[in-house]
Amino acid sequence: SVPNRRNIMTARSRVFARPATFAILLLAVLLATIHSPTAVFASDDEWESAVSMPIGRGGAVAVYAGGGKAFIIGGFANALGDTNLNLRMKIQSGIAQYEFKAPAPTARAEMAAANKSGDIYVAGGRSRGGSIPPYSIKLLDTFEVYHSNSDTWETLPPMPTPRAGLGLVVEGDNVYAIGGRVGGQGILKSGNVLNVVEIYDIDAGTWSTGTPMPTPRSDFGIAVMGSSIYVMGGWDGTPNAGDLDTVEKMSTSSGNWSTTDSMPMARTALTIVVEGNDIYALGGHTGIVDPSNELDKADVLDTDDDEWETINPMIGERAQAVSVKLGGDVYVLGGHFYPDVSGSAANGTAVQKYDD
Repeated sequence: SVPNRRNIMTARSRVFARPATFAILLLAVLLATIHSPTAVFASDDEWESAVSMPIGRGGAVAVYAGGGKAFIIGGFANALGDTNLNLRMKIQSGIAQYEFKAPAPTARAEMAAANKSGDIYVAGGRSRGGSIPPYSIKLLDTFEVYHSNSDTWETLPPMPTPRAGLGLVVEGDNVYAIGGRVGGQGILKSGNVLNVVEIYDIDAGTWSTGTPMPTPRSDFGIAVMGSSIYVMGGWDGTPNAGDLDTVEKMSTSSGNWSTTDSMPMARTALTIVVEGNDIYALGGHTGIVDPSNELDKADVLDTDDDEWETINPMIGERAQAVSVKLGGDVYVLGGHFYPDVSGSAANGTAVQKYDD
């Protein structure tokens, strides 16, 4: 279990309220500094490097599927383009281990995915082989499910609206496909953003339309907490700008939307992971589409009171990364800007974890 941050701060306040205790602690710190050429102060909330992925990718999806396993699917990789790679990740004795599993039927990037009981639903995205210049891209309505327990894929009825940069969550027996972008060059921060909400009934195998999002957006963070779907940040369609800090949530029982506290910093192409009642908003980029505008920003939303807290920044800046909670830690994998200003990729194999 994760200790309550407020309880930690209260305990620290009580310790330092006692002068004798404070003096002893201060002396211990000074002695440690004298006997060590570089004083290093350990923390319970630091980022550290983990075992790298075999192939670096940006614009992939990562989903925890239960049973101590996560899967990193698709994304753009140098020399490979848009991929259908399916990489299983698990933690063994505290070390990340990887194994390639059955490839997805469709090679794509900038899609979305969500898990229900080991079934990973993958929707939309963009892929090569289309007519959108200058990268010959096409936007996808493709909807597939990966049955992780049997390592098999199944093609499902397509989404009504082809799009990239959307968000996907599962709540109950429904898959919610929200927002995204169409047109433009088919890539990050191009085209028109959407506020559409489309709902797939898993049992009936059919799509329906839900209440539109108040703020059209693409390339945002999304999470489901109980019966509430949170969307945060993203792009509002303004060229070379338009990064959002707004956070909206939808009740799946009523379909109604409401607004909650904004993120500490506006950003696009961030990655989201849930830990208990907390939602981690990690990385992303802001401003003109350029690798120099990637972020190492890390914030946490406590959904009990809808308040934000900024934590230690990640190791290096990255956008279009993916993240999962695995083995008690938060992992951030791959990412980096795609495509860069020359139209090529600059994504990484790097993996880091956060011990909270």
